[in-house]
Amino acid sequence: MPIKEKIKRTKQQEETWRFFNDQARDWDKKASGQIANKVNVIKQRNDYVLGVLKRRPATKYMLDVGSGVGDLVCAAAKMGIKATGIDIAGGMVDLAHKRAIDDKLNLAEFILGDYFDWHVDDASYDVVVANGFIEYISYEQRDDFFNDAFRILKPGGTLIVSARNRLFNIMSANEYTRNEFAYGTVDLLVKEIVALNSAAKVNDLLAMDTAPFQPEEMGHTDTGIAVGSRYQYTPVQLMKIMDREGFRVVGVGPIHIHSGPPSFKAVHDRVHFEIANLLQEYAANDLKLIGLASAFMIHGVKE
Repeated sequence: MPIKEKIKRTKQQEETWRFFNDQARDWDKKASGQIANKVNVIKQRNDYVLGVLKRRPATKYMLDVGSGVGDLVCAAAKMGIKATGIDIAGGMVDLAHKRAIDDKLNLAEFILGDYFDWHVDDASYDVVVANGFIEYISYEQRDDFFNDAFRILKPGGTLIVSARNRLFNIMSANEYTRNEFAYGTVDLLVKEIVALNSAAKVNDLLAMDTAPFQPEEMGHTDTGIAVGSRYQYTPVQLMKIMDREGFRVVGVGPIHIHSGPPSFKAVHDRVHFEIANLLQEYAANDLKLIGLASAFMIHGVKE
């Protein structure tokens, strides 16, 4: 049932709320793959999560933070999982409710509200998912989220997070690349790509030096989403955070793999669409493709 948010939103949250509330129907079209020659990143992320769910011995309760139009929650409910989604955008939650009602999914429920103003009991969930979430929150909120995810997961529970891939800045050959030169981080990003490509052991990766996080409240060139600060992360940066919070990282997978820089995609959208979809078939936890992907999935297990 819709509820009022009880805390004052940050500027970043306000921009996120406004964009996704206004763009809910267009986002629903994206999630449903209705836009020609547009790689369905939402489906790729969801497919990764659904693959993890199928491999788990049992999942009774799942929480999707930033659940959008509810496609993942509804897919989990169809698997017999009691799935809850929470999102701050009322337009999104309205469409999610409709989807669950239309499909007669009693196991799917949706909450309109701010995750950081919502109480969850300890050890409530088997799986917590956050797709397209941490890029829209501050670093302090990010740390609170990972800490809280550990608390609300049952022992052996799974946390799955998607992130915009900062390593992709090295091959994008655009303003993002120039920013990394300005930050002096190119060498560290390249070293991480090489380490991931060579399938270094998790403990070796955790011992690596990584680039510092991007400046808080950083601006960036237009991404098609009207939010002033959308943070990027590298896989090892998030591995370190998850390890610190008590998670054992068990998988990292590339999402939206490119055959060339974004400037190529802008001119040859159909070619990009076909190649990206083909490569995604080989992407499950294959770190050789990580430097070519504009996003990635990471998941860990609560020890």
